[in-house]
Amino acid sequence: MADSATTRNRLRKQSLGSNVNTWGDTKLNEVLDCVDQITDGVETIALSNSSDYTLTTSNYTVSDQAKQRVLWFTGSLSSAVNVIMPSVEKVFLVYNVSGANLTIKTSSGAGVTIPTGFKNLVYSNGSVVYSHPDYFNGAVKINGAVEVAGKVTNLTTGTADSDAVNKGQMDSAIAASTSGTGAGTVKVTSADTTNRFLGGGGGALQAGSGITLTVGSAGADETLTVASSVTLDGKAKVSTNDTTPNFLENKIVAGSNITVATLNDGGNETVQITGSAVPTTIEEHALSYAMSL
Repeated sequence: MADSATTRNRLRKQSLGSNVNTWGDTKLNEVLDCVDQITDGVETIALSNSSDYTLTTSNYTVSDQAKQRVLWFTGSLSSAVNVIMPSVEKVFLVYNVSGANLTIKTSSGAGVTIPTGFKNLVYSNGSVVYSHPDYFNGAVKINGAVEVAGKVTNLTTGTADSDAVNKGQMDSAIAASTSGTGAGTVKVTSADTTNRFLGGGGGALQAGSGITLTVGSAGADETLTVASSVTLDGKAKVSTNDTTPNFLENKIVAGSNITVATLNDGGNETVQITGSAVPTTIEEHALSYAMSL
């Protein structure tokens, strides 16, 4: 009578009277090696193209990717790939660093998609592959970013500043910031007593000195243009009482023993102010006077 394989992990079941003198070594030892692999084995699989990949299987031996507990997929894929597992009951921890999404599935059933850079615990009932766990009864702490491919439902109303808000809270906040008499009106601050539109004579946005506000496409899809009416010509005043603006070189007047010069004329100009030596002794004054004659 021939040996046969177990359903899920293809271990050898020895028949009565078979494998004389080899039932322990090698046959039983093969089973023990397979059990060791099934319990904690890690299989690294490099994916090199975007075709579906089928896990290898082999009765009785450890040369069987689908016997492993952990499947570690590497590579640099440019598009998503299906990984086909045997149609048996099985649990895998899958780590995907292949560069693209992987869907772990049987040949005919639905599967679980794992994005690149993520890991997931999956199990199969022999037909459909499921993600586990999908329910936590209690608090869960996540130290890192959370990516959600779908809606977040049943979110409790936030109370602390660091809490997330649900749609009901957001709708209420939007309603509170708009007018009860006209959609699209706003308040300047939360303490504002009057809702107003942005533009117009009594609008929330008012033009100050040197500013113009212009409503475009009035009565349609309106816009509000904010422009400055102040011309910046580079001229300066000495004080607020100055009646005549002028360029800096004309506003700085050289006094005694001071020279004022414009440098880099016509380029990135600067004004240089230089002081000359002042005689401090009788001899220096006499020499200065003699030279002036």
